Amino acid sequence: MPTAPWAPERQWWSARHIVLHLLRDTAHHAGHADIIRESLDGGNTTQALAEEAGPDRSSPQDRT
Repeated sequence: MPTAPWAPERQWWSARHIVLHLLRDTAHHAGHADIIRESLDGGNTTQALAEEAGPDRSSPQDRT
């Protein structure tokens, strides 16, 4: 039986390629979730982490 003309060619991925693909997709979607969260609550992740770390870890602009 011939292969289906609409089926893509079979590809073989290494374990490294699969892991890198999963990491990239996870980071991509985590970024989207962060954007949605920031638009809903008006917060900024970087600012929140700096405030949590204390005054000696905040940026020079925040110290004035």
